[in-house]
Amino acid sequence: MLRKIKRKIKKNPLDTILKKAKKENKKTFLLAWNRALGDISLGLFAVVYRIYEYIPDAKITFLIREDLSGAFELLDGIDFIKVSFWQRYVPFDIYHTLNLLNIDHKKYDVIIDRVDPNYWVKWQISTITPKLKWKKDFDVLADKFNLPKNKIVIALQPSIETKHSPWREYPIKYFKELFSKAQSDTVFVLLGTEKKEKFDSENILDLRGKTTLLEALSILKNRCDYFISLDSGLLSLFYYLDIDSPMKLIALWGSKDVGVIKQNVKSPNKNLMYLPLVFEKGLQNLKPDELIKEIYPLDIENFLKENNQTSLVEKFKKLSIPKKKKILKEIFSLDLDVLKKQKFFTVFNKDENFNKDEETFVSGNIKPLKISKKANEKDLKKGVQTLKKQKVALIILAAGQGT
Repeated sequence: MLRKIKRKIKKNPLDTILKKAKKENKKTFLLAWNRALGDISLGLFAVVYRIYEYIPDAKITFLIREDLSGAFELLDGIDFIKVSFWQRYVPFDIYHTLNLLNIDHKKYDVIIDRVDPNYWVKWQISTITPKLKWKKDFDVLADKFNLPKNKIVIALQPSIETKHSPWREYPIKYFKELFSKAQSDTVFVLLGTEKKEKFDSENILDLRGKTTLLEALSILKNRCDYFISLDSGLLSLFYYLDIDSPMKLIALWGSKDVGVIKQNVKSPNKNLMYLPLVFEKGLQNLKPDELIKEIYPLDIENFLKENNQTSLVEKFKKLSIPKKKKILKEIFSLDLDVLKKQKFFTVFNKDENFNKDEETFVSGNIKPLKISKKANEKDLKKGVQTLKKQKVALIILAAGQGT
């Protein structure tokens, strides 16, 4: 309690460091990081952002644990130095480390050995969208794993792979039940570094411990149709990749006060269909029968029915897997907010009186024009002037979502 009060009263430590550095014209920064993967996107991105806000021509270097190097490849505007002898949860001395690496600490103007993003950049929540850069060269990393092309591919990380917060885990027996009940034309690709639990299902390709981080991300981006993930570093990195890659991400949350769900911003991947399933009383309350409704084929069938496309359900079932994959990508790329508005408008136009958000609308207020005039250049100029005055509250365009 006292710690929280102190933090509210005291000045932000990072801002204090940066103000002093700017005043003294210090530009080279060395920051040490030996903690979790997820904080790279959820915290360090904002730390780097803040440094450049104060000092646009800063040079930022991170001293990192070797197994974190793949994640730091995704962080733009920085360099990093790998430390092969650092281990997670083991304390370190940054100056002793630099000596062992034969690096003169004097080459850095500012050295920060204890970065605390949860405190220093707490202001970023709901404000900044982390964007991790993806190089085209990374795409080929998935090729060596020969994932089946005749199956709907569902990636899954069955463990949070950390010592703390075990409540974030999903019961292993539920995963096994999910595998046993899944459609025969699906395959589950298990990702992660730890291989504690053994799964015997025939519809599993177990790649745990067999991929680097960048290979796992490449598999997700280029080979998978779905990703079911617990609150993990892999989830936090994939969610914030600045890419254009249609897929459905189903995240299982035991709390709203952690990770991506706490950050509360949309993914930079505009074609990512993100479904957070939150069970604050324990993920054991998410039964496999409920989870299976959110993956192929039930989710697609329900989606079509909900959007008045019942006639397409049987046609979808008869399609080949490659054609089904194309349909999945089309659906996952849709803007769900637009669909909700379209559905609302449909109800709005059908019902005589429709109550929504405590406002009553009458369908008679909106009717198609019987006669419409063709717009001319004068209308265009008038429209442009109106838009520039920022007095437009609504623009109605003919046609459908394509417009």
